Amino acid sequence: MPDEAVIAGIRTDIETYEGERQRARRKVGWRVPVYLGGLAAAVAALAYGFNAFADPHEQWHSAPHLFLYVIAMFAGIYASWMATKPARDVQQAFREHLLPIVFGFIEDFHYQHKTSPTSFYRLPREAVGTFDVERFDDVISGKCDGFVFELYEAELAKKSGKSERMKFKGVVLAFQTVAPFPGLLVATHKTNMVTSFFRGLFGDGIWRR
Repeated sequence: MPDEAVIAGIRTDIETYEGERQRARRKVGWRVPVYLGGLAAAVAALAYGFNAFADPHEQWHSAPHLFLYVIAMFAGIYASWMATKPARDVQQAFREHLLPIVFGFIEDFHYQHKTSPTSFYRLPREAVGTFDVERFDDVISGKCDGFVFELYEAELAKKSGKSERMKFKGVVLAFQTVAPFPGLLVATHKTNMVTSFFRGLFGDGIWRR
């Protein structure tokens, strides 16, 4: 585990990050209205120009106008994403800097973001179920006490028309076994009060049959 010197360094890094985060927040504060306001002004100017060529009965809603509005909608999403990028960059840089320090006791430590974990496709189908949409966030891998592991955040969903039905959203911890394991480990939700009462009354054996 991290010693006192490492913990003190982490606290200093957190203070530095907080200052950078506040600067990024202020930067985003002016970028969002400037980017979106500039886009809105450009769209309004183009739409006004289209009125000169549009039918008098189709002012502001002719075919070129509608095409412009669709493009503007996607451009607005992109402009918003670009305007908030500094905040995301600061957060991601902080993760990439701090996580190797926090997990310094892990051998061969590796951190990745938005990448597919190498162990995911070796998981039993009984464990992950059926899905056709997969998303991953932070991925941490390394070796701890001789065990090679991979820890990652995952979202698995099933498409249903234009919507998605979430099948799994959480954290996956995968270990590489030294010898083949002839079985399947299953995790369940925490038992409720009624189940806990009967388990205490009759013993654990009744739940294992």
